[in-house]
Amino acid sequence: MQVEISYQDVVETAKTGFSEYLQGKLGRITKMLVHHPQESIKLRAHVAYFLHHNAFEVDLRLQVPAEEECYSKEVSHQLHKALDVAFDKLEAQVTRRVSRRKDSR
Repeated sequence: MQVEISYQDVVETAKTGFSEYLQGKLGRITKMLVHHPQESIKLRAHVAYFLHHNAFEVDLRLQVPAEEECYSKEVSHQLHKALDVAFDKLEAQVTRRVSRRKDSR
């Protein structure tokens, strides 16, 4: 799986923590997409910090060949909480699509 992470106004310590935390969660989605070549799956993550609101926004986009793009977004005062909720939403979308594909067979 190819992972692209972009940041907006995020400090360096948060960047390294976020990328390590995200890498730990990728296995949950990778297990469901074993029938696709791993090099063709792309996950784009964008993290923005809003100083005025003291909040983080995590935006995740998963592109799988021959399928619709999965998208989730979450805003929270804690970076890991925003990632957890956004990733759970993304995982739910992938689960629904995989189960639909199995049902249609």
